[in-house]
Amino acid sequence: AYTPSEIYACWKAGARMVKVFPASALSPSYIKDVMAPLNDLELMPTGGVTKDNLKAYLNAGAKAFGMGGYLFDRAIIEKKDWQGLAGQLRTFKMALD
Repeated sequence: AYTPSEIYACWKAGARMVKVFPASALSPSYIKDVMAPLNDLELMPTGGVTKDNLKAYLNAGAKAFGMGGYLFDRAIIEKKDWQGLAGQLRTFKMALD
């Protein structure tokens, strides 16, 4: 979903969590603003969540995140650099601390 109306419609239809896409066109403050009147919602921003804005989305009230391409760097995987990938994943965890 993208707009507050779409998000609300998903929730009313029974969705426990609503994927908000694309996060890159929105912001953490958008998540916070939507949740202000609809605080029973669980939102998952996707499409633009990075280690640099992850904490801001968490602080805004996001309950989960979609981060495929940012989380799993294609070049690291193609090189089969599993230690590098583990290091990359650790940077995302550290971004939450």
